[in-house]
Amino acid sequence: MTLLSTSSFADEAVSQSSGYAFASAGVGALKGYSTASAVVYPTLESRGAIGSGDTRAEYRDSFFLSAPGVAAGTVGVMTADVLLDGFLSGGLVGSQFARGEARWAAQVFVNDSFAFYNRQLYGDVVGGGSETGDVAALQMPTFQVVFGQMNEIVMSLQTVAGASALVNFAGSTETRSAAFTSDFGSTLTWEGIRNLTVDGRAVTDFTAISGDTGFDFRRGFGAVAPVPEPATWAIMVLGFGFIGACIRRARFALA
Repeated sequence: MTLLSTSSFADEAVSQSSGYAFASAGVGALKGYSTASAVVYPTLESRGAIGSGDTRAEYRDSFFLSAPGVAAGTVGVMTADVLLDGFLSGGLVGSQFARGEARWAAQVFVNDSFAFYNRQLYGDVVGGGSETGDVAALQMPTFQVVFGQMNEIVMSLQTVAGASALVNFAGSTETRSAAFTSDFGSTLTWEGIRNLTVDGRAVTDFTAISGDTGFDFRRGFGAVAPVPEPATWAIMVLGFGFIGACIRRARFALA
């Protein structure tokens, strides 16, 4: 299993600008958040303001697929549940020279098949304005899988936000600003396997467990607790031994 998260942001302030980004990757779940703003005031007429934020999160794992009566090497078709939950927002003020963008992209690979989802929001509005774009939808992509072997899975999520406000020219009395956000803090999550077929026939008795984490790909996010780390196992074993010793002492005292 591999978890990867990267975040970067930049700001160039003459009037006022900011950029912020955050990403995290967990077993079966990814999060990403990017926001940027830029403001130019009438009294400042030099370089303008630019802000940006960019994140990427990735989760790599594999699961062993098996079913009674299905021979190893048999190719099946799996439909999964993948939840996309986030939103885009943007706002502009000023008659011109304020612009920005917010976008996200999500990919899910299983072996050599994949699903791709994205949405973008651009702003370059004369006269100002604001816009939002929500997404909270359960997607059901289909993948090819192989019984009796490990099936590789990769989930990735990217969020981007950018904003810029150019300089005010001499004599302008206008404040120009842009603010854009790509918020996937509510995550991209694997929610389980909806159905599995072989040659058009449904397979209902099967297992799809990660050997690294114990994650149950059939049931989805939060269904199975991760396999304890070696140090955790050691503490548990010591705890069981202590309880056993207490029981033996209690029996000895009653004898």
